[in-house]
Amino acid sequence: MHVIEIATLAVLTLTFGAIVWYSWETRKLRELTEKQVRTASSQTSAMFEQVHASREQIALMRAQIDAATLPCLSLAYRDGALAVVNIGAGPALNIRCQVLSHKIPESFFLPSLSPNQENRTGYTVNVVHEFIMEYDSIAATPFHSRVRIRKGEFASPFEWGPGPAPPP
Repeated sequence: MHVIEIATLAVLTLTFGAIVWYSWETRKLRELTEKQVRTASSQTSAMFEQVHASREQIALMRAQIDAATLPCLSLAYRDGALAVVNIGAGPALNIRCQVLSHKIPESFFLPSLSPNQENRTGYTVNVVHEFIMEYDSIAATPFHSRVRIRKGEFASPFEWGPGPAPPP
């Protein structure tokens, strides 16, 4: 019986050693996996920060492009008539003009005006009360300008802004 007890003790000792070795290796694998997860998480976080920074740069770039290409329409008095003038930095496209006077309101369309370009209208300051212009930038952003005329003089304030003109 003595041999069986020694053999059993040897088998149990080897089994215990295998369990300890397996547990040690499993612990090392768990630590490596945790390290990989932490590394992947930090890389993902860095990627999201880069995406956010890229979006901010794109927004700034778009704002700079818009500022460099913004149209701004106004009126000028030229040889007894009113002229629509682009005083902005970019072209005004699809210009829809509404003329409010003592008579029935009138409208007309201009395809475009480049910066510093003007288009004489044939209207005079004595007839017109309000001149509303709605137009698009080259980026298809809508804008409006409104000029009021009182007693034959340009009245303040000159109105300019994004979107359609508010009702008169």
